[in-house]
Amino acid sequence: MAAQHFLVVDDASFIRNMVKNNLISNFPGCTVSEASNGANAMAMLVKNSNVDLILCDWEMPEMDGKGLLDWVKTNEPTKGIPFVMVTSRGDKSYIVEAAKSGVSDYLVKPFSSEKLLDKVISALEKKKNKTSTPPNNKPATKGNTSCSADILTKTPLPNNGKANPAANANAKSNTTKANTANPITAKAGSSPIPKSNKNSGNKGKALIRWQSDRFESVIKELSLKGINIMIDKSDKIPTVFDHVVVDIEDKKSANTAVSMNGFIHAIEASEAKPEATSLYLSIVFMDKDTDKMDRLSKLIAIGRPGL
Repeated sequence: MAAQHFLVVDDASFIRNMVKNNLISNFPGCTVSEASNGANAMAMLVKNSNVDLILCDWEMPEMDGKGLLDWVKTNEPTKGIPFVMVTSRGDKSYIVEAAKSGVSDYLVKPFSSEKLLDKVISALEKKKNKTSTPPNNKPATKGNTSCSADILTKTPLPNNGKANPAANANAKSNTTKANTANPITAKAGSSPIPKSNKNSGNKGKALIRWQSDRFESVIKELSLKGINIMIDKSDKIPTVFDHVVVDIEDKKSANTAVSMNGFIHAIEASEAKPEATSLYLSIVFMDKDTDKMDRLSKLIAIGRPGL
């Protein structure tokens, strides 16, 4: 069997590297090409359409994932390539829109390595089954490699920025365990986020999504580069460098104003004692999407999200 060729499209290099490393680890000998937006990916595919699978972010500058998907599915040399949308947009309306355009599958950020691998294997199997002839010599079912919206939306999705207790109860154990028995300061280096005043008031609320878990938090500081929050201590929390999605709440509507992709930069106990009940998390944003940054700028400009 020939080695697979994957195309990973995301404006965040952190996400591209994470996906690339997972693919290389699970598909020895594979080739992984990278593009920072849809326009770059399209230019690459024009030169070489010999790609087995595209994993693409939705929100990107210049050309977003939906624009690339539409082009891929209407371009003769590329229309048969399985296309997995990898994005923080988990609302059913977005999934329905992508399904109508021919997406093969949908992976909601943040995700585990296991979930990513499941989606990749599933998409490759669909392509293989489509091109192979069944044992009864009947021709393979016609149609593209896309899934229906009903199939894609069977997986529980983020509840519009609200906590999901059922997801917390049934979440699988993460391969990287966080040790919170003795809360200590852990960080990746000097933070680009302004130092928050630990005694400052509530600047709004945010929901932190990490794999299948959800954490309600209080915003202590917010900037275009990142956010400092406070959460209740639990036995299972993200660790430094883990990918998370931050849903920042609009106080007026209690809905999500903007969802930002980021990684954990630092974790610090709220008090210098083992019985501390809360933690401070510093999260660095990775998004470069213009629309997201505009919405985030408006929240910062008025001082407090939703006010």
